Amino acid sequence: MRTLGIDYGDARTGLAITDSLGITAQGLETVTTNGNDKILLSKLDEIMSIYEIDIFVVGMPLNMNGTKTERVEKTKKFIHKLKCKYNKIKIYTADIVSTILFLFLGFTPSSFIVLCFSLCISVTHA
Repeated sequence: MRTLGIDYGDARTGLAITDSLGITAQGLETVTTNGNDKILLSKLDEIMSIYEIDIFVVGMPLNMNGTKTERVEKTKKFIHKLKCKYNKIKIYTADIVSTILFLFLGFTPSSFIVLCFSLCISVTHA
C-alpha cells in the first residue's frame, strides 16, 4: 500500500507517492487544474487505478509564523470532497508553510510535497 501526497493549489496541484513499502517518496506529477477540482479528482481516479493507495496526505498551507492562510478554507473544502469520494482512504494533513518560498527557491509543487514527506512534517488526522 502507498501514501499519496497532495499539495493542493488553485492553478496546479503537486502529487507525490511513496514506494510500496512506504519508505521513500518521489514526485509523481503536477496537475494543472485552473481551479477545477473535477480535473484533479479524475486524475486521482486514474492514479488509484494504477497504485494501491491507502493514505492521502494533504498539505495544509500555513504562514511562516504558523497562522492560517486564506487557502486553508479552500483546502478543507477539497479534503471534504476527498472524504466523500474516497471514504475508505485515510486522510491526514501535513502542516506546511506557504509554498511560495519553496517555489522561489526552485521547487516544483510535486518536489515540495516530496520534501514534506521526507521531513515528516506534523502529520495529523484530517
